[in-house]
Amino acid sequence: MKPNVFISYHSDNAKQARAVEAFLTQAGCQARTIPEDFVAEDKTPQHIMQDLVRRFIDPSDVLVCIIGPATAGTAYADNELHHALKGGPHVRKGIVALLMENTGITLAKIRPGDPKTEAVVPERLRRNLGYAEFAFFSTYRSLEAMMAKALKKARDAAMDVMNEPLPIPLKKGLYHHQ
Repeated sequence: MKPNVFISYHSDNAKQARAVEAFLTQAGCQARTIPEDFVAEDKTPQHIMQDLVRRFIDPSDVLVCIIGPATAGTAYADNELHHALKGGPHVRKGIVALLMENTGITLAKIRPGDPKTEAVVPERLRRNLGYAEFAFFSTYRSLEAMMAKALKKARDAAMDVMNEPLPIPLKKGLYHHQ
């Protein structure tokens, strides 16, 4: 059975998110993205995320996070990753991180304490480097194999997940710019 996939992206990478969504859909997966023009309504941050989690993240098995130069420290990525990591095995989501080539980081140098890693990779992913599958965006056509590895990690009861502190609060306005 093909996994359901949620694609997390910054508005700078909307074109890449659409390419991944089309590829996964063609491969028989259900793929979801929060629309690029989605505006967070004048609700509390918790209610905004509750709605998005129910519509986009909960139905998914895997979160594919497209990481560009503007992704680290964004509220939307922090919230989406927090909810993907929430819960135990068979509840939490597999995570695949696709790095844009323009981030100036190499896969071999992704490690805690590395300044480039800290500048590019969202903190919640840095705290869980062993949990996520990392690859460059240009290899997204290999996503099915990466997602299978990510799902295996998500179901592994021995896999530790660090999901603190609470996510960065959301605010009213364009969701992908937060």
